[in-house]
Amino acid sequence: MFSKANRKEVVEVKQILHKFCEWTGQKINYEKSMCLFGKHVKRRNKRRISNIMGFKQVKEFNYLGIKLALRRLRREDFQFIIDKSMRKLNQWGNKNLSIPGKITLVKSVLLALPSYHATHSLIPKRLLEELDRIYKNFIWNKKNGRKGLHYISWPDLCKPVEFGGRGLHSNISKTPALRARIAWRFINNKHSLLHLIMASKYGEKLERGYSNCCRSTAFKLLKEGLKMLKPIVR
Repeated sequence: MFSKANRKEVVEVKQILHKFCEWTGQKINYEKSMCLFGKHVKRRNKRRISNIMGFKQVKEFNYLGIKLALRRLRREDFQFIIDKSMRKLNQWGNKNLSIPGKITLVKSVLLALPSYHATHSLIPKRLLEELDRIYKNFIWNKKNGRKGLHYISWPDLCKPVEFGGRGLHSNISKTPALRARIAWRFINNKHSLLHLIMASKYGEKLERGYSNCCRSTAFKLLKEGLKMLKPIVR
């Protein structure tokens, strides 16, 4: 839930939650409820609002698997994607898999792991490059971990089957297309919370994709998605 950081609005939010609990019989779990304040909210105001709601203050938290923070996310925040990929590779490493089998596993399982986070967060480019390198080595390396001969380059593997590739895709080249889905939602649903907030804040800057107007993560995600849509949408 979103609100201005003033006492009047926070009291109204609390009343709404109280009525909802009365009507439905459900209860709020105060141990799992948190308040995340903007950078310009004063410390005394933060403490007062937190006491009214009964929620603890945090500087960052996970919501639907996405980390929300008031700082720029670093590579370490996405290390879990590499760790998850390595766990799966260690499970498969003991099996005697053929190259087509490895390509199928990379295509159907591994390449899907970073998709959700790459869509909604600014994952560092180096981490995406590292994931591509890990998947490439898994396909060509031998069972005992020794390096194998790379018969086909990674860009050629990422081409469609009808063009001589294997239908894989690079994490770096796929990310703008994933963010185009959010941009299309922004364009198509002008009554959504996303459109109302972003359009009122950035206006024409968002449509034109000005790069130096701000450093907002949401702006950059939408800008990249709009750039992907521009050649194919009128």
